[in-house]
Amino acid sequence: MVGIVMAQPSIQSRFPDVEATGIKLVPATDSGRTALLNAILARDADLIAPVLPYSVLLVNGSSHKLRAIGILYQWKDADGHPRGSVRVLGAMQPQDPAQLSPGDVRFFSPLQEVNQYLAASTTDRQDGKFIDEAGVTSVSDTLPLLIHEEATNLAAVSGSFTASIEGIVFEDFRYLGSDNLLRFLQRTRPQIHR
Repeated sequence: MVGIVMAQPSIQSRFPDVEATGIKLVPATDSGRTALLNAILARDADLIAPVLPYSVLLVNGSSHKLRAIGILYQWKDADGHPRGSVRVLGAMQPQDPAQLSPGDVRFFSPLQEVNQYLAASTTDRQDGKFIDEAGVTSVSDTLPLLIHEEATNLAAVSGSFTASIEGIVFEDFRYLGSDNLLRFLQRTRPQIHR
């Protein structure tokens, strides 16, 4: 069980058209979502705990499935220099069970390996590894080490640590969000459109 953690990212809204869909971010440590977080993390709560204060939950409050989601994290390093990274999870294949249905919630941390790991079902993941649809073990044996290193780096953040939705792709490949992420996604999926 995950206890309440006091630190949490500040949530920013950058795109009114995304906000109007009902899709939103909430801090993963939001006290009103403890039971949901425990269900998502399951037996991996201790593994994920170091990056939990920097993580968010994306709530699909729209009436459409989501094929891809991009979350932008921004902060200042120990020297005060602005930093940022976008973390994207996608499920582009038809009828992919990893698509986020209306009402569903997805966990995002600043560490992409954690996001990939937690996107797998709780029965397919254990001790930092998960089995994909092809029966292949994915994510490094070093996931616990990666989590520890990322948490150490994030602890050096000076000032605010923010999270915002950078872009979303609906089941019909319609896109809302930043132009930069749209161009990036269109490199491999040209059918994504505004």
